[in-house]
Amino acid sequence: MLLRTVDLSVGYGDLKIVQNVSVEVKGGEVVSLIGPNGSGKSTLIKGIVGLAKVFSGRVLLDELDVTGLPTYKLIRMGIGYVPQRLNIFPNLSVKENLEVSGSWLDKNRMRRKIQEVMDIFPEIKHKMDCKAGLLSGGERQILALARALVAEPRVLLLDEPTASLSPMMADKIFRYIRDIAFTNDIAIMIAEQNVAKALKNSDRSYVLVSGRCVSVESSKAHLSDDQLKRIYLEFMSIKPDSL
Repeated sequence: MLLRTVDLSVGYGDLKIVQNVSVEVKGGEVVSLIGPNGSGKSTLIKGIVGLAKVFSGRVLLDELDVTGLPTYKLIRMGIGYVPQRLNIFPNLSVKENLEVSGSWLDKNRMRRKIQEVMDIFPEIKHKMDCKAGLLSGGERQILALARALVAEPRVLLLDEPTASLSPMMADKIFRYIRDIAFTNDIAIMIAEQNVAKALKNSDRSYVLVSGRCVSVESSKAHLSDDQLKRIYLEFMSIKPDSL
């Protein structure tokens, strides 16, 4: 496995939110973290990338223990991260956003990577001089993905990548995610509230409830799992047919 956690417990200050969770993702695979609000999905990802406190357990990148390393070091080691909010610089142009992400690469390599991501994402290819804050919500999320790819990740962690997007744009984002994983052999892990879309667009999924992993299955199995629907009925009071 390219990335895995072993009995990871994560939180903030003295508060432990995620408890003894083990997850893993391999190159070319998309894994989703699903669960009710407050179940610890985003906190788990933040613990992996050094933005939340690790109480115990380990984070392994290609079997190298990287637990607790600073975020900037993890990025240079190949772990990309796209937060739900504040994932672009709105006062910079699209081009400047991409250049910031690749600033640690040599100039020729950075230019090649920027050209590559422009070819992947035509929505921003013709807006390189546009201020990022003027982009639509979907275009901003595409720019956030592009920024992460410029840094040449082997692993990509995405926190709520389709939040507040229209169903059509959410579908487009998920298509990009699957294409990125398959084409570049990148391991992708997604924390996602849109359960149905997450399961339809991932290979495996982990269900978190109250900070603990209660189920891990193929996403296809979870999509038809009555137990999963009962979990959501109990914790979110949603209709079964919305899963």
